[in-house]
Amino acid sequence: MSDEKRQAKVNLPERTHPATAADLEALLFVVDRPLTRKEAAKLLEADRAAFDRLVTELQKSLTSRGITLLTHGDELQLTSGPEQARAVLAWIGTGGSDMTAAPLETLTVIAYRQPVTKAGIEEIRGVDADYGLRVLLERGLIEEVDRLETAGRPHRYATTLEFLRKFGLSSLTDLPALEGDAESLLHLQLASEAPGGRRGRGYETTPKGQVRQLAKEHSLTDLIRVNVLVAERSGLSRRGADAAIAAQRVTSAGRKVELGERFEPSTPLELDGQSLQARSATAVDTSDPLGGAELLAWHKPWGVTTTHADPHAEITLPQALTPLFGEERATRMLSIGRLDRESEGLLLLTPERRLVSPIAHPRAGLQRGYAVMCDQPLGHAEQTRLRAGIRLTDGWARALDARDIRPEDQLPADVLDDGSDPAQWSYIALGEGRHHEVRRLYGAISRPVRRLIRISFGPVHLAGIQVGASRPLEADERRELGSILLAVGSRAAG
Repeated sequence: MSDEKRQAKVNLPERTHPATAADLEALLFVVDRPLTRKEAAKLLEADRAAFDRLVTELQKSLTSRGITLLTHGDELQLTSGPEQARAVLAWIGTGGSDMTAAPLETLTVIAYRQPVTKAGIEEIRGVDADYGLRVLLERGLIEEVDRLETAGRPHRYATTLEFLRKFGLSSLTDLPALEGDAESLLHLQLASEAPGGRRGRGYETTPKGQVRQLAKEHSLTDLIRVNVLVAERSGLSRRGADAAIAAQRVTSAGRKVELGERFEPSTPLELDGQSLQARSATAVDTSDPLGGAELLAWHKPWGVTTTHADPHAEITLPQALTPLFGEERATRMLSIGRLDRESEGLLLLTPERRLVSPIAHPRAGLQRGYAVMCDQPLGHAEQTRLRAGIRLTDGWARALDARDIRPEDQLPADVLDDGSDPAQWSYIALGEGRHHEVRRLYGAISRPVRRLIRISFGPVHLAGIQVGASRPLEADERRELGSILLAVGSRAAG
């Protein structure tokens, strides 16, 4: 403790009366994070019984006001009341939740079954939960709370205080009651969470588990959403395809299709009665582990948002790629992983949707290397902390490597021409690509990121590619990338 803090503690005025509910309200008002009951009771110099009375009194006093007291486990925090949600959202400008169906469905399962494992969520929903969990963890709506004592000791997830605040709940007891068939969610026996249970044979015991197993055996996981097929064949945007499907203008063999359906890539489709021709299949090169698919390395400029459609983006991915490839080809290019608007550097591009997830997924083990500029150099202590691991809002994150920049890193030519000191630059390698992960890691060690450049992705390096330019992957890069994916596939099959 510093001398100033020690002196400030000594000079605190003597408490002349027992703590009141108003004292608790003032304390929670000035603290910008949830407080545990133990922390708040200590600060108010109240024993547990007296503190519990203060909580009850404060909750009663807030019933007719626009503020409510959130209680989540052992944590407390003040927030706006649920009745004031409309006014608050109007000020914030959000208009409500912007999450897609998958994260919302995943969140519903967790809210009513918590704590629950990823396998349990998938057993109930019947689909993979990776994307939903990632979104919810990034937004701080759920957290890992413990591990289930079964084979593999999988993580269990539960909702957070942020979940209560976002959805206007004072506590989990305020969740709406489930009715009818939905009530079975509370009582469903999960084979994946039974003693000794695991994903595998035990996972196949429920009907939805059987559907997932059949999908795996018959490659149904390669089916493509109908809106994607319609957009690719018609030239409509993804949203335009959604609107056409919702208006029942899209059919398959005379049957009107519905949003969310998945089809084989060659399935016949019609729009307003006119056939939508499937793109002719490219001959597969059986000597190439990547099946002859086109793969490009692109130097993403600053200011480009890695998305195909975003009303808030100044420059989208297709807009940035159109000068290189032309409009039609640019709209079909998909990025493998993402870089945020303020980040620069290497992105892999392909028109083959089947390659995106296998290459981007952490199980592929492809190392992402970044050059990072901060106002202050990274010392040995900061590098050690990054390698040891740091707890972020969505779980632990650890650098595979953290060190000074070296000549062999081959930074872009303009890097040291921008007036920065070489000592301000450092190198970090990660095995995954979570939302703003590098920036959050550096923020946790008090080194805000001023410039961020991805310089490598697995065997592919940025060196030699001008800003905004691209190149095909070299033969040795394709071989190494293909070998990694084959090894991952073999492990999964085993």
